[in-house]
Amino acid sequence: MHRLSLAGRRLGAGLLLALSVGCGADLGECDDALARTVVYDDEGLPAYEGQAMVRLSCGSSAFCHAATAEGVGRFGAPAGLDFDMTPVDPGFGALEPQRERLDAGRQAILDHIDAAYLLVESGEMPPFGEQTLGLFDRVPRYTDDAGERIPPIDSVEGIARYRNWLACDAPVVEATSGSPTFGDVVPARP
Repeated sequence: MHRLSLAGRRLGAGLLLALSVGCGADLGECDDALARTVVYDDEGLPAYEGQAMVRLSCGSSAFCHAATAEGVGRFGAPAGLDFDMTPVDPGFGALEPQRERLDAGRQAILDHIDAAYLLVESGEMPPFGEQTLGLFDRVPRYTDDAGERIPPIDSVEGIARYRNWLACDAPVVEATSGSPTFGDVVPARP
């Protein structure tokens, strides 16, 4: 018999919770200006605040809900349920695979928008604790133009901002230059 990890059991319970709601999560009104608040990682790469929260809390394009994560590196996240949110960066290689990964990550969020919100709002996700100890120390830090760090996704303020970002259809910074296909272009921080 295969035993699910704690994160896998939480995700399953959360998905059942989301499905039992029927009508879905009440995401409320969209404040587009707030949803498009630009923040920057340690390297100056921009993202919208909600996009950055997902990147920080859901796998940082390396574990859990990352397309590159495999086996125990997924920490119970179902294979294929990937929320990669890193904008396209010419410094990271070929652009089209990066663009496809980001577009697929955004679409996965939109496809699972109720569960994505309800699991965070209920405290089921992200699974902070012994299982993920140390992982979150390796993720980039995001700050706004004033140098203030964004709130954690599991804080009251973080949940409110994440909810608004989802209510606005999860806009993303797609790239730092060029012509966008599904997101926005925001220059990197100098």
